[in-house]
Amino acid sequence: MKKIKKSIISMFMAFVLMFSFLLPIGQVNTASAQAAGQQNTYSLNDDYDTVYYFSDDPNAAYYGSYFASVGIAFEYEIFAPDFFEGVNEYNNGQEFDEISNAYVIFEITQELEEEIVPVNATATIQILETIFFHLKERGCEIMFICSTDEMLFSDYAGFLNYVDVHINTDMICVFMTSVIHYMIEDCGSDEIANCTILLDTTFDITINAQAIYSSVFNHYFKGYLRSIYKTEIQSNDWTLNELLDAKNINILRYMGGTTFFDEANNTIVNADEIEDNDYIYAIGSSAAGQAAMNSWLQVIDGIRTARYNFDVYVYNPAGYTITLTESINLFTAGSAYDTMYIQLDFVTGQDMTSYHNWWGICDITHKTITCGDGWMISWIGEGYDISSAWKLLIGEDEYNANVNYSPVW
Repeated sequence: MKKIKKSIISMFMAFVLMFSFLLPIGQVNTASAQAAGQQNTYSLNDDYDTVYYFSDDPNAAYYGSYFASVGIAFEYEIFAPDFFEGVNEYNNGQEFDEISNAYVIFEITQELEEEIVPVNATATIQILETIFFHLKERGCEIMFICSTDEMLFSDYAGFLNYVDVHINTDMICVFMTSVIHYMIEDCGSDEIANCTILLDTTFDITINAQAIYSSVFNHYFKGYLRSIYKTEIQSNDWTLNELLDAKNINILRYMGGTTFFDEANNTIVNADEIEDNDYIYAIGSSAAGQAAMNSWLQVIDGIRTARYNFDVYVYNPAGYTITLTESINLFTAGSAYDTMYIQLDFVTGQDMTSYHNWWGICDITHKTITCGDGWMISWIGEGYDISSAWKLLIGEDEYNANVNYSPVW
């Protein structure tokens, strides 16, 4: 039987942790506030005897060192590189059955893999429902940390009914679905049309060295178009470019200098040659580095100065300074922060209700959104139907009907 690894106290790592917290405003409880300011020792609630941490992060010992250094009994198991393979092995060995009256933290730092679930079958993630149910029966408190937005697996998220605190760190999903939300608002209907989208190199819809978010743009924007225009795509047998042409949607990817490539027309256009449209949007990120981001923004700034201050959306997890002549209609997101202080409050029995800031099945769902991200919306929280093409976990019938229909592109 595989044994849980004991955490090794590393005072150096603990020292680093103490000064690495980046706390969002207005959500700091007593234990975390003390931890951020000085080295204290803490104790678990009298009803619980230890903290168990299950993660796909190879650096999980890092957290163990911190918990141990502040006096909290902590045991961890690393399920890497495949979280669910590790969970299944552990579960088959009945090792979860040995855990009772404890704080249990499950962390999935990798995005969930796409899974088409056959009829009358269960999704891989649903093993957590049985595990969490029995852990709750044995008096455990459960925290679930996930890097995939809940709506992407919402059809198979019943296990969250047994979770006490859900921390969700997926920002790119919220970023893209919020951008689409505001496009829909501008167009006045679900049908996005008559718009020009200026992509930087990282959101390029083709594959190149810098196209970090190419698959992200394809997944959300093109997926949405396939959902909303399904009937017309099928009846006209449209390719993507034919759909874009029919709906007057121009997607231009940045080529460097002042030039863009028009995907639909297979032409290169200069910034001052871009045709007018009802709406213009610019979407970019900091993923290719500050110099590349600023080069693109400088061109966007020139276009805005010559036309009007259209919306500029920048996914900026690097936290670079963004400067435009006019900051109006500039929307940024992605400044991540450490959630260790939330975990500390959880395992020391603090009131967690102040952390609830997002839609979710779990009563306390915390999305790692900072003050500057207030423009973003929860798609399900607003009452919108989820595009089938967005779901990473999807039933086979729904997939065939709404995603894999012909023509496929």
